[in-house]
Amino acid sequence: MAGGRRAGHVAGLAGPGGERDRAPLQPGGDRVVAAYRQAAEEAGREPGEIILQGIAAAADSDDLALQTSREWKGTLVDENYAEDIADPAQVGELGKQNVSDTKFKMMAMLSADPGAHVRQIKAMQAMGATAVVVMNVSGADPVGTLRLYGEHVLPALRG
Repeated sequence: MAGGRRAGHVAGLAGPGGERDRAPLQPGGDRVVAAYRQAAEEAGREPGEIILQGIAAAADSDDLALQTSREWKGTLVDENYAEDIADPAQVGELGKQNVSDTKFKMMAMLSADPGAHVRQIKAMQAMGATAVVVMNVSGADPVGTLRLYGEHVLPALRG
């Protein structure tokens, strides 16, 4: 969430129809969710749905998954959500400037190994998500990513 704990607190106080803060979850996201839940409690209401979004790509190798999904780095830049930036080229450029490959690999699910995807989704669930949304950003094999999820990731999460 862009804005961190403060945004979570404001959203919790505002309740349904209040502030909608959308951005990929970043390190410390569990603190944002906790702040949201605490503020909802302080406001005397039940918290709403907590929907966390991740981005994923699979390919024949982890390196290929990374190489063919770099254009999505811009989705991890808070500025793209906090400012009025509508130009896709500018969004992409901010991603190149602000998100290293190391950070991108840490924050996205970029792996040929279904177990890596399962572990990251379980970590999102552990943060308090009531729903997890995964966006397929695979430039190398989007259909293969869907197949990986259908045959391995989703069954492992259900099991």
